[in-house]
Amino acid sequence: MYQAWCTDKSTYDPLASIFWQTEGGLIRDILSESVMCSRAQMIAFGCTWYFWTIITYGTNVPSGLFLPGMIIGCAMGEIYAKTMMDMGYYDEEHY
Repeated sequence: MYQAWCTDKSTYDPLASIFWQTEGGLIRDILSESVMCSRAQMIAFGCTWYFWTIITYGTNVPSGLFLPGMIIGCAMGEIYAKTMMDMGYYDEEHY
């Protein structure tokens, strides 16, 4: 967990914690729910990763597509799950 610009030493910034991760660590953190982001934070994160994946796709840089695709999918799944919980279709306590 990264504190980033938090003034209190006992808090951390969830958006900084997912942006300053390696790709493998990022997927692990999203799937294990060790970093709890709001829906708006996850939308910003997913849009940023989607933008940079689209930008680097046609360049002659070995940026890969598999891990960025998994990261974008994890972000979309998290957004979908939070939306379904807010709509009352399933309860977080049962999963």
